[in-house]
Amino acid sequence: MTKFKRLLKKLPAKRQRFVMEYLVDSNGKQAAIRAGYAKKAAAVQAADILIIPNVKEALAAGRAEQAEKIDITIEYVVNSIKKVAERCLQDDTFDSAGANRALENLAKYKGVFEKDNRQRAGLNDLTTEELQKIAQGD
Repeated sequence: MTKFKRLLKKLPAKRQRFVMEYLVDSNGKQAAIRAGYAKKAAAVQAADILIIPNVKEALAAGRAEQAEKIDITIEYVVNSIKKVAERCLQDDTFDSAGANRALENLAKYKGVFEKDNRQRAGLNDLTTEELQKIAQGD
């Protein structure tokens, strides 16, 4: 049995379903709906579920398993993002939105935003609207 399956079995059935659905598209609100949570509260439920340590661990193991199956390494992803950023920054194909997104992803990988993330770790201080945005991946 894989690490992911072992971790998944430790979760209640509804959270197992949420984890499986979240791994499909990383959309918390939609994963919650597909897992059977009420539509009205799905975004808040997703935000609550995503901060549970056992769920976070299962999601990390699930992503690692997915990456292994399709043979995607961190090196491949980082190099691909760098290529996208470089292409978007060329004069003849300039795409500021694409360049910004690619550079933001590289900065996240390098931990540039870690201090900012630690400052925001207090999810209890966020409004419902802010939690919904986090759950929706905005």
